[in-house]
Amino acid sequence: MSILIIHLVCWVAATRTALVKVSKTMAASSTRRCTIPDGLSLRQCEVYQTLIHVAEGREERGQGPRPIVVISDVGKDYDDAAALLVLKEFHRLGHVELRAVVANLMPADKRTRLARAWLDALGLQNVPVGRGTRGKPDEEEELELEYEFSWNDFVMPADVPQRDGQDLLLEAYQHAKAKGEKLYLLCLSSLQDIHKFASAYPDLVAHYTAEVHMQGGNYISSEGKLEPDRSAANNRYNWEAARAWHSFLQKNALPSYTYTKAVAFAAALSSEVFVELEASGHPIGSYLRRVQVEQDLAFYKQACESDPEKRFAPFMDQQWFLVHKTNWQQRPNADLGAGLPIGEEVIPYLSKIVLYDVHGALGVSGEDVIEKLGIFRSRDRSIEVELKSTGKVVRVHHWIADDEQSVAVPDKVHAVLSALLKGSLLDALRYSNL
Repeated sequence: MSILIIHLVCWVAATRTALVKVSKTMAASSTRRCTIPDGLSLRQCEVYQTLIHVAEGREERGQGPRPIVVISDVGKDYDDAAALLVLKEFHRLGHVELRAVVANLMPADKRTRLARAWLDALGLQNVPVGRGTRGKPDEEEELELEYEFSWNDFVMPADVPQRDGQDLLLEAYQHAKAKGEKLYLLCLSSLQDIHKFASAYPDLVAHYTAEVHMQGGNYISSEGKLEPDRSAANNRYNWEAARAWHSFLQKNALPSYTYTKAVAFAAALSSEVFVELEASGHPIGSYLRRVQVEQDLAFYKQACESDPEKRFAPFMDQQWFLVHKTNWQQRPNADLGAGLPIGEEVIPYLSKIVLYDVHGALGVSGEDVIEKLGIFRSRDRSIEVELKSTGKVVRVHHWIADDEQSVAVPDKVHAVLSALLKGSLLDALRYSNL
């Protein structure tokens, strides 16, 4: 009997120890989720307080995080990394759950390795990454810009196995179907991958997609068709895929939100934000600051081309760049008529950071987040569609675009993004071995 009692006492003690460990683990996870990173300004802390309040409200209503799948041309521009920083914080705070990231656009293998390294450095080792398509028709030549992979201390080795992006999308959708969920797609690059997947599994995408958020542009034609805007780079990568995907969206009445480049320019950030990220000591902060200068310098050299076809867009000439990307016009003695800056002379004036993809990352977090943060004045520019199943008329396709009514609220966007970008890196440093 005494031996049985001893075993029972030992079992109770072991069980209690295990429960304490689980309790501590859960408490630590919960604590981190509700933590406001140290080192933020008062206004940045207020942004976090708002976000935590929204997450708590969802919990009270029994709403879980939005399951997100991201397709991005990681490393193409510095806004790709910025978007992942924003998504990482929404993931940590409980607004979204990052289910998968697909890195596309040639060279897709390098972008996949970069995405894996970035997510690992942010503490998202459990988020799977898949290698996407070339993002362009097969006959097009592979083009890699000098700044894209010139400086990364933490790119994954080339021999690390990579998952196929289409297989990862299938896994994400099958998992959602099994759980009775719908996915939120965030498309920040070429639409070739999602078009290819939707062509192979149309019913899966149609039935298990809640919303589609895209960076780019589209419009309703005179025939009432949802058409991609050819001026948007993400549509031009594979024009036929972009047209087919938009047709699929309209045919299946899938709610879509499109974030245009006009919003990004209307809510440009100060370059001081990236200076602060570099000062955080996180390698992604250093990467962002250096690549911002290298990329914008390359952009400026293109803008200075006399041949409009050699520019990023024909209208984006030297004068356009100086107005939209620099504080050249605000320099001391600007009225003295000095010559325009040549080459690297423009670097001291690169004062404006234009982040396209982060607006999609903000939007996919949910209407309640957007409303409480107050960053978009209206999201009601939309098209009404009659659902075949019920006959109900609903607003389906939405545009977040800057016009005479100015959708973006610049000062609030600046406050939110500066908080999330900096907070994301500070949190990652606290809970990692970097």
